[in-house]
Amino acid sequence: MVVSIVIPIYNRLEVTKQGLISLSKALSFCNLDSNKLNYEIVVVDDGSSDGSNDWIKQNYPNIHLLKGDGNLWWSGCINMGSKYAINKLCTDYILLWNDDLFLDNNYFTILSAFLNQAHPVNYICGSRIHFESDKKKVWSVGGFFSKWTGEKYTIRNIEKTKGILECQWQPGMGTLVPSFVMVEKNIWWDEKRYPQYYGDSDFTLKCIENGIQVKTNLELLIFNRTELTGDTKNPSLDKFWDSLFSIRSFYELKRNFMFYTQHGVVPFVFYGMIKKYIYYFGKSLKLNIKLLINS
Repeated sequence: MVVSIVIPIYNRLEVTKQGLISLSKALSFCNLDSNKLNYEIVVVDDGSSDGSNDWIKQNYPNIHLLKGDGNLWWSGCINMGSKYAINKLCTDYILLWNDDLFLDNNYFTILSAFLNQAHPVNYICGSRIHFESDKKKVWSVGGFFSKWTGEKYTIRNIEKTKGILECQWQPGMGTLVPSFVMVEKNIWWDEKRYPQYYGDSDFTLKCIENGIQVKTNLELLIFNRTELTGDTKNPSLDKFWDSLFSIRSFYELKRNFMFYTQHGVVPFVFYGMIKKYIYYFGKSLKLNIKLLINS
């Protein structure tokens, strides 16, 4: 059984170093021979200019290192890495990963036991993600999206640490995707519509629409450095307008409009989208007032 861990990277060498060290350490804790599993790491470097490529070659020669031209973004990197893993490594599962993740040393021991017992897994399976800065606090165990109200939210209030939780979408980290989803169902990440944000949730919602379930294994624990996750913070008002048109922003209007109209029932779905932007503007306004008072 082959599991390919696909990691997109771009110009943050120090973060990548720490992430690969944590990943390699956790893999070393897992007795791969007894589990009859082969974990392959596929790193897709989308045109980094900070020496990431050379550092990985020198320190991790066994990593499968692919190069992009700087225009792949997240979805393009995942597609490139997944196609390579399926065609060259004959992988059974793609494990979506980030270079800013830290993980419990038992992660792959638990994952291996799960796969040995459940293989073949016929659904998308996410991990329990906690904040790296506050390891007891849940960041995500999957999410839900209402096609009627357009309300999209991440599940965070949960006390259980074991079992399988059903949901509708997963983030692009710690998510296990069986290769039949791409090979037989021909479902890939939409790098044209959603090159960066919404590429992950769009993918899993398409899986739901094609009869593939989405779940979370609560025993698979990873930690995310959320402060490094792109341009998702609430900006001051002078940057608010720019964030509505930037591909690096979670609030880019074009991408949000496409997502809500594709997966929701128009016009009802716009309720959730409008609510989201009102909340976003309110947070930005509050921040701007706070900065004005402090100055």
